[in-house]
Amino acid sequence: MSEVCKDHANGNGYYIDADCYICNRIADQQARIDELEAQSQWISVEDELPPEQTPVLVRLNSQTLYEIAERRWERPTYEETFTAFWYWDNPSNDGQDWGEYVTHWMPFPSPPKTDS
Repeated sequence: MSEVCKDHANGNGYYIDADCYICNRIADQQARIDELEAQSQWISVEDELPPEQTPVLVRLNSQTLYEIAERRWERPTYEETFTAFWYWDNPSNDGQDWGEYVTHWMPFPSPPKTDS
């Protein structure tokens, strides 16, 4: 917590008073900031891959090109000697394989809340 209301700062750091409106607002805002930062972190494909057939934002190794892609498995059944493999595909344009060019990915943020 980087700041709290001045009434609840002590010499050793900060603490949150659960009954203080300002402390609670700051804590809520910090939690939202933490949530947004977690959603916007790029994940290296060497560390983790997204779930299969889940559209994500991918970064190609050009570092300036971003695409929507999903990870798919090719499991042909017509040839016994064919080995299954996974690839990155554009869900809107079937047949794109960026496998060796995708370096990072991130999930899409949650959709906005609507007043219903």
